[in-house]
Amino acid sequence: MAHTRPLSERTGWRAPAPAARVVSAGLVLLVGLAAACQSRSPLGIRPGPVVQQQKFALFAEYLKKIAVIPFYPDERLGSPAPRNAPRPADPPVIPRTAEARSTERIRMAAPDQLPREAPAERWEIAALVGNFIAEAIASQGIAAIAPNDVEMAFTGEGHPVPRLDARTAAQLASRTFGATAIVLGKVSRYRERVGSGAGATRPASVAFEISLHQVPTGRRLWTGRFDETQHSLSENIFRARNYPGGGTRWLSAAEFARWGADEVIKTMSGSP
Repeated sequence: MAHTRPLSERTGWRAPAPAARVVSAGLVLLVGLAAACQSRSPLGIRPGPVVQQQKFALFAEYLKKIAVIPFYPDERLGSPAPRNAPRPADPPVIPRTAEARSTERIRMAAPDQLPREAPAERWEIAALVGNFIAEAIASQGIAAIAPNDVEMAFTGEGHPVPRLDARTAAQLASRTFGATAIVLGKVSRYRERVGSGAGATRPASVAFEISLHQVPTGRRLWTGRFDETQHSLSENIFRARNYPGGGTRWLSAAEFARWGADEVIKTMSGSP
């Protein structure tokens, strides 16, 4: 009976060592995880983009000089919080001085502490977010006309500010400032954290939307929406590490809104 040589001697093939098989399996897993992180995954490894956008006719020529129309507070901004939402033991106090309102240290009441009968606070919130948008536009190297300047131009002519009237606002922005586009905005949620940067029982939550319009026609060019509640590192590390501070602290509503404004304008301008 002829002796049959082992397959390895006849073909030169060698079975991988157990350690090699483990490494290969690990590499396959890592590649799969990396691929899942690049898109919206059913595994929930990484969420979708921070900013939801819709483009209509956005060209670079419109991003030269943008007038930010004073923002409008959506009626939902003053709606009661859900019944199961935790309530702060000691509600934050809203500063009444102009100086306090003009800084990030402004502390807004949570939705359940801000009823619809308190319109002044809602307008202050809308003004704060509008200013953040103007600053974010300027940070991208785009000339920005601040909401206060736009408001003064309208009131100086004896007209109310057309916060939601794109055509009227676009005509004035073109005539008065030589703007190439205008931004309209609406704030629907501004919930302060309950706690401190080191620990919070309820995180900050902010939602607003903006739209870019051509001048002087008022034609809509682009829309973007930011709707986010801060996640902890343990909840979603891929999202939390993008927050200011890398997810190592709980942000105030003002910090969160400013970050959201930066993300919206980066998306609009195509910046990384």
